This record gives sequence, structure tokens and C-alpha cells, in this order.
Amino acid sequence: MRRFALVLIALFFAITPSFAFSKCYSNVTTVTVPVVGVTLTPFGEKGVVGSLQVTVAYPGKGQIYVSSEPLTEVDTQGIARIAVLVASMLAHKDWTKYDFFFHFKTPSVIVGGPSAGMPMTVAVYCALTHQKPKPYVAGTGTISPDATIGPVGGSLCQDEGSCRKRI
Repeated sequence: MRRFALVLIALFFAITPSFAFSKCYSNVTTVTVPVVGVTLTPFGEKGVVGSLQVTVAYPGKGQIYVSSEPLTEVDTQGIARIAVLVASMLAHKDWTKYDFFFHFKTPSVIVGGPSAGMPMTVAVYCALTHQKPKPYVAGTGTISPDATIGPVGGSLCQDEGSCRKRI
């Protein structure tokens, strides 16, 4: 009986997110892209590859949500807003009519820094325009409000991490 109850609870939580989206939004698009980063190990910095899932939902109110496994720093949350603004501008969409959900999953201890801005922008753009990004292409770089891609810290480690994952 206990096993049956656990299965029902697991099934409830597996179904609830998609059910919740279907009740609130008429159009939901999800895009996943690889993201590269740097983590600290006892032996120094190491490049890692994680994933970024972006869901764009319509109609919305311009809300931007960021979650991650494990933790997120404030600057990553700020760059999410710039990524939404830039991608919406490039896609000729009014960002205030959508809601945006970012979810990072990475082996790094913490998701921090603005260098995920470019892949965040690409993922939002792909979701807004219903395009599918290539799963074996990863990018890194800050994104500016004028859509220019800026500098990256730890790019050698990030390159090594993406090479290990054949991205």
C-alpha cells in the first residue's frame, strides 16, 4: 500500500507542471541548449558543461523566472532579463506579452556570472521564433542591451570542458 501511495504521489508531481502550464497559457515553447562554465576543484579551475532549459509561455505578463541546480548568483538573474530583452527585440516580439522560465542544471557548485548571456539569448530567440537549436553547439559570452556579445572569463577552461563533452 505504501509503495502504491508513493507511485501516486510521484505521478502527481510528474503531471502537475505540464497541467499547470496548459491551464494558464495557450502557447508554451521549450528549448534546451548546452551551457559551458567553470567550477573550482581541489586541483584548480575545470570547465564543465551543463544544460539550460528555457520555456517561453504566451500569454504572459513579462515575468522572468530563473532557477538552477545547484544555486544561482544574482548577476545570472540580471543577465536573464537582458537576454529576454535582446532576443525579443531581434525576434520582433513584445516581451511583456510572454513569461520566461530559465532552468540551469550543471555540475558546477554555483551558476554565476554573466557569461551565460549569449546562450540564454539564443535559447529565448529560438523559443520565440519556434526554431530548434543544434544540440551539439554551445556558446558563451556576456550579452549587452545593444545585442553585442562581450568578454568571457575562464574561456580556456570552458573550451576544455566542451571538448571533453564533444560539443
